[in-house]
Amino acid sequence: GPDLAPETLSTAIRSLNPDNEPGRLSLIVRMGAEKLWRCLPPLVRQVQASKLSVVWMCDPMHHNKVEIKGNGKDIETRPFDLILAEITSFFAVHEAEGTIP
Repeated sequence: GPDLAPETLSTAIRSLNPDNEPGRLSLIVRMGAEKLWRCLPPLVRQVQASKLSVVWMCDPMHHNKVEIKGNGKDIETRPFDLILAEITSFFAVHEAEGTIP
């Protein structure tokens, strides 16, 4: 999530995959389009600097929800532009950091 500290991430990765086996651990990024550019690069850099093997994945549905009031009830939805923005940003961050998700 967007509040995860880079050091906490690398510690968790080492605990979950102590032999650093490629393909064993997937990190699902769920930050929301607005926070991804600020929060993801330090995590990618930490994983890279620590030489940890992970599979990066993006879940753009999690943090991009909005509530709309209508007909007496709230409707939770996810605007397509926010979903697309998170996916696009996810790949752009990895390209900028020289990693392959």
